[in-house]
Amino acid sequence: MFIAEIAPPRLRQWLRTLLDLLVGIPSIVYGYLGATLLVPWIRELTGAPVGDGFLAAAIVLSIMVLPTITRITDDALCAVPNEWREANYALGGTTFQMIVRVILPAAKSGIATAVILGMARAIGETMAVVMVISNVAQFGFDLITPSKLPKKHPPSSW
Repeated sequence: MFIAEIAPPRLRQWLRTLLDLLVGIPSIVYGYLGATLLVPWIRELTGAPVGDGFLAAAIVLSIMVLPTITRITDDALCAVPNEWREANYALGGTTFQMIVRVILPAAKSGIATAVILGMARAIGETMAVVMVISNVAQFGFDLITPSKLPKKHPPSSW
């Protein structure tokens, strides 16, 4: 809402350009940055011997999905006709009332589409998650331990 309605034009254009760049970054880059920057930071923050786990994966997926959702939502909010905004002001409505009573109801299908497309990207981008959860398909015991096989059952060799 800030980008579409409140931000000054120069800031709006800068933020839209930044979001467009973030949307275009491949998942392997997000995974690499998560494995090299985020995992050591979580390790230092929590004091755990390792930092790769579900917390790192959730943060990487959030950072990867939010630009997609934000940019598509911004397009949906900007698609609401200006006449509707002007009609709100002509009837004595405030900016907050315009946002809540005019723009959000008019753009709700576009916002829902943005969330669905963002979640579809999160489901499809498994490489970033694989890079930050230790590359093993087994659940860990908490958010900061890696999801690895227990020591009793070593992985079978080929």
